[in-house]
Amino acid sequence: ITMLLRGGYYESFGKPHDGLGFAPVTTRHDHDSTGIAGVAYYDATNWPAEYRHCFYVGNVITNVVHRDVVQWRGSSPWVEKPVDFVVCDDPCFHPVDFQVGPDGALYISDFYNANIGHYEVDLKHPRRDRTRGRIWRVVYRGEDGKGASPPGPVDFTQASEKQLVSWMGAENIAVRAAATRQAMERPAATALAIGMSKTSEASPLLKAQAVWLAASRGELDAAVASEKSQPSDPLVRVQLSRAVGELSTAAPPTS
Repeated sequence: ITMLLRGGYYESFGKPHDGLGFAPVTTRHDHDSTGIAGVAYYDATNWPAEYRHCFYVGNVITNVVHRDVVQWRGSSPWVEKPVDFVVCDDPCFHPVDFQVGPDGALYISDFYNANIGHYEVDLKHPRRDRTRGRIWRVVYRGEDGKGASPPGPVDFTQASEKQLVSWMGAENIAVRAAATRQAMERPAATALAIGMSKTSEASPLLKAQAVWLAASRGELDAAVASEKSQPSDPLVRVQLSRAVGELSTAAPPTS
């Protein structure tokens, strides 16, 4: 797992590092496997604290879902050793992709096939299953497992402007992203979010999302001026810098 940074230089097969671009490796642990697939970072609040802010990684060779616990080294995350999250004795279970949904559930795409090789197994081999892929929805139902299953995702297109603005401050990035996209299509929601972001009670997450709404409306200059007069959370400053950098008309620095 490697951090994706703009301008970073990434090693690959036959391509050594150039010694310049800083793209920190998050872990060099190979999970005792030659086939790792799908990575999701759990940032929702539905699961117990122990399981939040971890990477969930699919091991298609050993039929395991790993939980990589993050340790921070300055501004870089590092995983020393993974912990097994799901262990399966079904040889057809192959977790290949993961997504954290806006409902706080972890969705696991299961290839479910006896043959997982490339071309060493004939494409017409009878054990190549072409019909039975599976998707698992993993939820938390309390320590005894008897709690109610959390409700599924909501329809953001039917939400009110106030609901969208509230969701733009959610910890789950899937919720924030969906609410922001919907707000961009509603001038009233965009104006409400930008207005709320200027209040003292607005969370850094809401302010960071509002930066992109301001950029979409051509009001980024006002956001920059507001930031200079009243410095806020580092997250907001980072997103503001990114938004300014995205503008093709951005003026070069004067000092």
